[in-house]
Amino acid sequence: MKYLVISFFIFFTFCHCTFGQSPIQKRMITKTYHCAPHEFLTNDLIINHGEGRQGWGVSNNNQVVEFFINKEKGTWTIIFTGTDGISCGLIGGRQGFTLEEGIAEKQL
Repeated sequence: MKYLVISFFIFFTFCHCTFGQSPIQKRMITKTYHCAPHEFLTNDLIINHGEGRQGWGVSNNNQVVEFFINKEKGTWTIIFTGTDGISCGLIGGRQGFTLEEGIAEKQL
């Protein structure tokens, strides 16, 4: 009987761990960001890359996240700024789409 109880405990523990997990996973990613004072970084994006700010928001950890786009070249950059005023380039790329309310997708 003792082994039967232990077997059920192991079985239900295994089932819970395997089938009860959320598809959301936490991952630790180590990445080096290129950072500078906000004014310097945004001026660089505007003057040297022709990208203009198209949107922004505040993240859960009180960082300002901004989205810059160059509609002519199709390039884009996402930066985040901490409460210390230092901004870092999170990611950038080419070939994207702009979405306008009430209008279908428009390729950059």
